[in-house]
Amino acid sequence: MISGQLAIVDDHEVARLGLENTLSAFPQVSAVAQFESVAQLLDSARHFDLVLLDLRLSDGTDPYDNAVAVQSAGMDVLVYSALDSPYLLRRVMSAGVKGVVAKTAPVAQLQEAVTTVLSGGGGDLRQRGVGQRNRCGSRVRAGEPLAQAERGPGTLRDGGERQTCRRHDRSESPDSAGLHISYPS
Repeated sequence: MISGQLAIVDDHEVARLGLENTLSAFPQVSAVAQFESVAQLLDSARHFDLVLLDLRLSDGTDPYDNAVAVQSAGMDVLVYSALDSPYLLRRVMSAGVKGVVAKTAPVAQLQEAVTTVLSGGGGDLRQRGVGQRNRCGSRVRAGEPLAQAERGPGTLRDGGERQTCRRHDRSESPDSAGLHISYPS
């Protein structure tokens, strides 16, 4: 049986505790540690087989830089995301992470992703989260831009939000794409 040590990097304590509890129950995971930031992980000088990395951390670090730093230390990265920023997802995926798992994914899917990466796979996980809704209200489909994706009922209130989604599709920077505007919940 495949077994590995896993680190969780998330800036929310409750999320870390919940993930640690969940991941500790997986037979493929021999140990779980948690960290608030990539800097804290790297400062620990510990080596992990896999790092489950939250896409957005409150310390303001860039997801691409975080992924590169962890991988440069010889650890595989699986990103854990709300899928709310196509720009940041594309950016972190270009760093060569093993995959992306939606925070809304069932535990079985998270376990499958962890097992796949620990067994040396991961390329097929790059589209994890397909079928989930992002903040533009679109269903995320492999290779499909947000503006062309199916819209959910009542998810976009005005033309400004539609324009934001079109800017996401063109992979504009977060500032020009307006990633910080609030969307309806």
